[in-house]
Amino acid sequence: MDRIGAKTLAHELDSPYISGKKKRNILIRMGDFIFRKPKFNVDIQVEGGGEFRDFEVIHTPGHTEGSVSFFYPKEKALFVGDAIGSGSWHPFGEEGKLSLTPKIFSESTKDMKNSVKKMREIEPNLLLPGHGPPVSEDVIRQLDELITDF
Repeated sequence: MDRIGAKTLAHELDSPYISGKKKRNILIRMGDFIFRKPKFNVDIQVEGGGEFRDFEVIHTPGHTEGSVSFFYPKEKALFVGDAIGSGSWHPFGEEGKLSLTPKIFSESTKDMKNSVKKMREIEPNLLLPGHGPPVSEDVIRQLDELITDF
């Protein structure tokens, strides 16, 4: 982030992990063995229910306790980070379908299900995951299926 001058934004619950002041549980940290994760300071801390510029900040814990999603009301677009993926981004994903982060890489499956319900209530037209292509077809139906199949 230092090289391009971008500001780092994170929920206050995830900030200590991002900066390296705290360590996650071993299952979440398994990814660190595969991908070297740089430590950096969080410039802007957010809470769920707030706003950042033109976006609504929604606390969507599950993958991590401080996971957040960003809703852009003008386009009904929801950026969900690692909470939901699309396509075959992991071994259990299917092309053309939404899928949850594998439970082994999530801090709370109970929170994850509640977060998907929260995403559904927003009724997005476009879902932009951290992994996989954007989804604009049958978004509501696919979110309903994630909740039902959980």
